[in-house]
Amino acid sequence: HKQREKFAYEFQQAAAKEIALYKGKLENFISGGGTGTKILERWYIKLDRIHEQIRYYETLFHTDFSGLVRKYDDLQLLAQELNSMNEYKKTA
Repeated sequence: HKQREKFAYEFQQAAAKEIALYKGKLENFISGGGTGTKILERWYIKLDRIHEQIRYYETLFHTDFSGLVRKYDDLQLLAQELNSMNEYKKTA
């Protein structure tokens, strides 16, 4: 039981760091006026991978990572903002 808690904690810490890293990169990309369908597609692949990991480890450890999910949701909103920017630039 303690080992499971330790692994869950370590995953949560690592995932939170990864989310923070991606959030910073996305914010920089957006502030730089980032565009590009291929780049956006790569971001969505990264976000999907993180989301799948969170769901997998929630199931594996029988743990609620709601704090991590909220951080992921913030990251998802940034990706949607980037997508909106790209769509706007296509129509402008």
